[in-house]
Amino acid sequence: MLRPVPGGGAKTSNRDNDCSPFAFELLARPAIERRLDSVLAHAVTVLEAPAGYGKTATLWQWYQAARHRSILAAQVSLNELARDPERFVAQMNAALRPAGIRIEDSSWQGVTRRSLILIDDYPMGAAELDEAFGTLMRSLPSELHVVVASRAPIRWPLFKLLLEGHVQCLTSEDLRFSAAEVGQYLQPHGFSVEDLQTLEDSVQGWQAALHVLRLGCERRATAGFSMLAPPELAIRYVMEQVLDTVPKPVIEMLIVMAAVERSNALLLDHIRDAENSDRLLKNALECGVPLLLKQGWYSLHPFMQACLAREVARLGEAQRRKLHLRAHQWFLEAGDIEAAVHHARMAGDPRKIFETIESIDGIELALRDGATALERVFQQLPQQLLCEFPRAAIARSFLLAKNGRLHEARRILETLQSAANASPGLSPQVLQRLSVAHYFLAFAEDRTEAGHDEADLQQKLLQTSAGYDPCTQLILNLALCNARLRRGDLVGATNSALEADFWCKEANTPYAANFAIHRLGASYIYRNKLHLARECFERTMPIVAALQSKEPQLQLLADTLGIAVYFDQNDLPTSYQMLDRLLPRIDQLECSVHTYMSANIMASRMEYMRKGLGAALEILAHAARFGERRQLPGLCHAIDVQRAELLARAGQGEQALAQLAQLGVQMKDGQFLYPTSHTWLELTYDGLALTRALLAAGDAHGALSICTTVNEQCARIGAFRFLLRGRLLEALAYDALGESEQAVEALRSALDIAVPEHTLRPFLDEGEPMQKLLKQLIRVTGVNQVPGDTVDFIAAVLGTSSSATTSSALPGNSILSPREHDVLAQLADGHSNKLIARKLDLTENTVKFHLRGLYEKLGVSCRVLAVSVARGKGILAT
Repeated sequence: MLRPVPGGGAKTSNRDNDCSPFAFELLARPAIERRLDSVLAHAVTVLEAPAGYGKTATLWQWYQAARHRSILAAQVSLNELARDPERFVAQMNAALRPAGIRIEDSSWQGVTRRSLILIDDYPMGAAELDEAFGTLMRSLPSELHVVVASRAPIRWPLFKLLLEGHVQCLTSEDLRFSAAEVGQYLQPHGFSVEDLQTLEDSVQGWQAALHVLRLGCERRATAGFSMLAPPELAIRYVMEQVLDTVPKPVIEMLIVMAAVERSNALLLDHIRDAENSDRLLKNALECGVPLLLKQGWYSLHPFMQACLAREVARLGEAQRRKLHLRAHQWFLEAGDIEAAVHHARMAGDPRKIFETIESIDGIELALRDGATALERVFQQLPQQLLCEFPRAAIARSFLLAKNGRLHEARRILETLQSAANASPGLSPQVLQRLSVAHYFLAFAEDRTEAGHDEADLQQKLLQTSAGYDPCTQLILNLALCNARLRRGDLVGATNSALEADFWCKEANTPYAANFAIHRLGASYIYRNKLHLARECFERTMPIVAALQSKEPQLQLLADTLGIAVYFDQNDLPTSYQMLDRLLPRIDQLECSVHTYMSANIMASRMEYMRKGLGAALEILAHAARFGERRQLPGLCHAIDVQRAELLARAGQGEQALAQLAQLGVQMKDGQFLYPTSHTWLELTYDGLALTRALLAAGDAHGALSICTTVNEQCARIGAFRFLLRGRLLEALAYDALGESEQAVEALRSALDIAVPEHTLRPFLDEGEPMQKLLKQLIRVTGVNQVPGDTVDFIAAVLGTSSSATTSSALPGNSILSPREHDVLAQLADGHSNKLIARKLDLTENTVKFHLRGLYEKLGVSCRVLAVSVARGKGILAT
């Protein structure tokens, strides 16, 4: 059907009766025609593609294009007799005689002008011919260009030509139709855009498949097609044209491959109970069978897969079931649970699937490789059988908790617990896993499980004699970390996270390690150890990269940690890049309520800075709706408190106070009132928001009272991240009351926390009032009495880094005049303009004149920055 006119002759461009060797009109392909330029730039072009990929059509199009360019062209179609070198030469000479070209003594004769020879159907697997033809190709005249098309890779000794750039290889990918060409080819049949896309996915560039499908549509009353039931014409083409030269054992193996969908030599050997699959696969490729290879797995071309469906059906139901059960066993032993379950399902045996999950540790599998694949398995299973398989049910509850479907997970666990209490027949291992699932659910819900408090967890961890495995240890330590965070034992929480991280290594569970490292980073952030939190973020990156295709959620989890670090250190480009990646998919963080809450609070702060109050409130409104749907009152409360804080930041103090009062957070009769069930973290969020609201409403006394309470708690437990913010609010409250000395003292305390970790953002968020306080601290203390790193930190807050100034091109002391240098030295001692004038015997106006010149040369706008920059340039001694 798609073959040229038989006979092995040549068609030359000087003939008057050039006619197409096809029984149908070819689609004009300008892109293919343009490739003739590349063909004529190389001595040899090798065209390698399985049967039906359009090799002959491509040769014919180049033949026609050469004719229009007045190039002598000849197209030669060989037959199987050409496998013998002598017969090959005889066929070539007979075909090339009209063109006046011939082969003699392994060289080309009669080439008098630019010529193009196109050889179709080069014989496969003819080693003696390959050697002889390679020699012939190395002796090509400069005016001669040869194109050779073959179903399989040609093993010529062409290394020298390849190295010299005289040979190019084109494959099926170079021949495949573009989407526009597919649409043009099928235009008369009225295919929809969706149909065309489905067809493109199915034929994957196999032009023969595209053509026979079009012919099939021409013979049908209605347009459309089904790859599951290809037309009879397509099936006949595959069986009679593509597989006509394929040995019977290879065809039998291809039918098995069609049944199991993807395979490799080892799997095929196991299924077929044979040891020759590797050789047969190579034979199939040599025969031009279109096999697809991806990551070490072979599969049939989708079109051929569909065409062989009839042969698969002829195997019979019993034989097909046997094949799938053997594949199930092989994949189970190889550790590919998803593939094992797939073949059990194809064998029509759902109990076999549950038995598979029951025989493995589903929780450990999920913690190692991620939960998505196992979740897909459960979605395909009849859930009514779940109660008969307790280990599978526990794994299911674990996955539901991980995906944020906490109420469904709790129902499964409660049902199992009730069954265990009523009939104590479950094995100790199952009861252990049931306990672990309870702990993980508590961890996901960010709460203390009734009967599973911190003391219980500590006791469980001490029971090492009970044979708790690494997987159990890591989950218990994650739950213990969560319990300690809730109680305010931040050092203990850090230690538990480190323990969980250790057990992740022991259990070889990288997916769980990402959660352990994230929890460790969170504990460091609470303690304002940003450099350690950043190390945790960097440790998650290889895990995220390795599991990204399976668990894209891990990238979001890492981003929440990275944002907290980089934003606090005022690395805005990096933090906003992460935020923009996080926001569209933030609901996927539902696996941890606490992480979801923290991410939304941080996102609202950042959007408030970037886009204003409206954008920030939109984020919080979305999070509140999410909390209501999930029935998470703690999350809803935290989101409403953050809304009140943003209102206070925007100067709407009264509205913020009213919102907080509705939440039970208020100051009444001098007392700080808040919900009694709150943890230290919820109390801290409440207190800081109420302090800011009172300041915005003008009640500095009330703000100071609340702030003092919050700061005492944060100092006691070591929550320096929140203590820093509390000290800044305390300084602003004292300043509002006119108590400058106390304000400066509170500011010094805040700087002691912030400077070592370069925590800039809390200072910058307070705006102009904080800048005035920082300048006041310098005036009171004297620049020379302030440590250099603190001066640099203050300089950064005030808006100019000591390492980037406009006058950096001028070296050292040549920047300043001698008198400006004298004034600068006095500035460093913290002296006022009046005192500088007296010490240098100048007028105050002259001092101001020198200050303006000094500021301009250093590229600064105030005294503290002038001293910081001068120190950085070595103008002033540090």
